[in-house]
Amino acid sequence: MDRFFVDKNNINLENNTCVIVGEDVKHISKVLRCKIGEKLEICDNDNSEYICEITEINKEQVDLDIIEKREIKRATRANPFVVSMRKISGFAQGLRIGHSRPISDSRQQGKPEICHYHDKCHERR
Repeated sequence: MDRFFVDKNNINLENNTCVIVGEDVKHISKVLRCKIGEKLEICDNDNSEYICEITEINKEQVDLDIIEKREIKRATRANPFVVSMRKISGFAQGLRIGHSRPISDSRQQGKPEICHYHDKCHERR
């Protein structure tokens, strides 16, 4: 069963219906070649997941009936990556993505920071 993520505003729990709009419509109808009556998993980017059945497919949207609603318990964990901009000579020179490490890392203290945009090295401040 294929899974799609929709905005919570496109799910109507009073009528047990869901609407898929945007690029996913073309993917469902042209790429996956889904037909009326097929089932899809719908996630609302929250803690809910829905098993739905396709009731109508057109160029603008796919209409679904909600058959089942499931509450999902997701474990939260800290993001192991850090994204930061380096400031060299007053200008942001590059984007750094990597694992976080303590600031007091003894391997980096006192060593020059290499700037990949210039041929010279800059001392870490």
